[in-house]
Amino acid sequence: MTDLQSLESDAAELRNEVAIDLSWVGAGGSLTDLSPVDVRLQVQGEGGHQLHVGSAQYDTDHSGYWGSGTLNIPNSPAERVALAHDLVEQVLEDAAQQGA
Repeated sequence: MTDLQSLESDAAELRNEVAIDLSWVGAGGSLTDLSPVDVRLQVQGEGGHQLHVGSAQYDTDHSGYWGSGTLNIPNSPAERVALAHDLVEQVLEDAAQQGA
């Protein structure tokens, strides 16, 4: 598993990548209502990450470290950056709690 020190050193880059990933949420017009959508960040032990959107009941892989939040549709770049920061902080907390 990725250790906490490695996650912390890569946190800034991960925040930037997640903010970019969040810019695609709702961009295709598939999310037609203007209510917030649930998003979850999963960071795998190898350091890769996935962004899950929608209901958590469809998440089948529960490994790694997680952060969760909601994103308004439509949203601003500032909202995406703030959410990315929050998700990564939650991942770091989850990793610390798991003893990474």
